Amino acid sequence: MSHIKLLLILVFTTASSFAFCQWTEYNTHPEKITQFSFVDDNIGYALNSPNNTIDAIHKTSDGGNTWTTLQSPFVPGSTNISCIEFIADGVGFITFNGTNGNGPMSTVYKTIDDGATWDNITPIGTVGGWGIGASDHLTPQFITTDIGYISSWNTGVFYRTTNGGASWDTTNLSGVHVDSLSIFGLQSRILSMDFFDENNGIINLTNVGAFNLAGVNLLTTIDGGVTWEEVTIADSNTWYASQKIVQASPSTAYASNSSTNSTNQIIFKITNNGLSVDTISLPNSLELQTFDFIDELNGFIVLKNHNTNVIYIESTNDGGANWTLNESISSQIFGATININDLHLTNTSGYLSLSTYTNVGPGPMWLESFYKFEGNVGISEIETTSLSLYPNPAAAGQTIRLNSNRSINQASIFDLNGALISKRSIHNNSMELPSLNPGMYIILLSDGETTESTRLIIK
Repeated sequence: MSHIKLLLILVFTTASSFAFCQWTEYNTHPEKITQFSFVDDNIGYALNSPNNTIDAIHKTSDGGNTWTTLQSPFVPGSTNISCIEFIADGVGFITFNGTNGNGPMSTVYKTIDDGATWDNITPIGTVGGWGIGASDHLTPQFITTDIGYISSWNTGVFYRTTNGGASWDTTNLSGVHVDSLSIFGLQSRILSMDFFDENNGIINLTNVGAFNLAGVNLLTTIDGGVTWEEVTIADSNTWYASQKIVQASPSTAYASNSSTNSTNQIIFKITNNGLSVDTISLPNSLELQTFDFIDELNGFIVLKNHNTNVIYIESTNDGGANWTLNESISSQIFGATININDLHLTNTSGYLSLSTYTNVGPGPMWLESFYKFEGNVGISEIETTSLSLYPNPAAAGQTIRLNSNRSINQASIFDLNGALISKRSIHNNSMELPSLNPGMYIILLSDGETTESTRLIIK
């Protein structure tokens, strides 16, 4: 092997931290995965959008180890599959989007034989241009083969079918929320939608003016979209267009704001079908990329430090009250940027797709990869630690105190590449920090019999 080839192999790699992490990089799919749709822990589908080529749908039956290509419906003038959703082995739905009115109208297709045949089930009266969207990133959502929903980005209309798309009932949500600015001709649009079952769901509706968004709000339903109730966010200054919403159980949903201040993002926990709203704060200086919950307690968030271009994956098993760092991912490509494409959870697995881009060197280059969580998502295998550090964030050389129900006597400090930085003795629940550069660290604390881990941030 030549030195040039060896150098390229070393450059096009990503680095993951910690020997105890549970996310594994898979190199079985070289193309860009923009969306996952798994029906169980082994059978799943991926929407692939390679740069400047035709979108494609791939299937795996072994949890991502191998993939096969499905046949897609032919839509004249359009190669853009905007979203996919599969609800059983061989049964799925896809959306083709028109191109701002210059191409075909948005269309929704259904297959029950793994793409061998496709039926057009687009509701009559939908319009082209911006497309039809539902659930995450403009996709139709079906609970069963017969019961499903579609939301219209263009018109704020909610569609519901109980016969597999043969016919649709419609509800215009434009009149559900009308603020004082509506006299200026604001248009209602549904940004995102998610249903837990055929009755319980949540929608993010916004009024769109001539220049920006205004009057964004959340709506919940407990009767399959026949009626909707508005969710009240106490501090409206913290609420913007939702980046993502997840109906995690019949009564609990999660929604993230999408602030113009990228480090001031929040996850809202909505319970009792919208009657109660709690705020889940995220680590400072880190931008929320995406999140997902498998139920009302267990979920993951993906965060990004734009200064260091490092991705952090954290998990919770108590509904966001506490978070545990699972993984960090950094690029070894000089000047590269990591972008998150999709995060999808099943009961015992998780799938994360990301793209690494650089314009340094011979020209623009992309590296596509996806990671699989090797653990139990629904019942977390990571024990929630009972200890806490104060202050945290702290300064290098500062003395910090530990609050733990165990007699901790030793601490090991690791950086996010898994390298041991320092070992310290602990006396009277206090420890003096060594000289550390600003950033995030992991501390393993031991009482001689058991070990707990927690995150330390040096400011």
